[in-house]
Amino acid sequence: MAARRDADLEVGNAFVRVNSGASRYKALQQLVKSSETLLHGTETSRSEGLRTTSDVLRANESYFNARFELAATYYAYLYDQLALLFSVGALSEKDIIQMNSLFH
Repeated sequence: MAARRDADLEVGNAFVRVNSGASRYKALQQLVKSSETLLHGTETSRSEGLRTTSDVLRANESYFNARFELAATYYAYLYDQLALLFSVGALSEKDIIQMNSLFH
């Protein structure tokens, strides 16, 4: 009985992680676009003498931090998808091969 409850809990948790990961990924995609726009605007303002090099460096840091977070979230989302499949007993060799193909 306790094992069944633990399994149900794990499936529920895995499902929540997949859904929240997808939402976080979409939000971070928008953050990367916004950060890139800010970076280009700051670089343009710098070339016109309205911003400093420090401003450009901060915008650059913000952009690359957003890209890093996006990549980390993507990998966590992929892992969570595999974990969900595993927790419901549906993980197959085909799933692993398909996931592996994303990295080659």
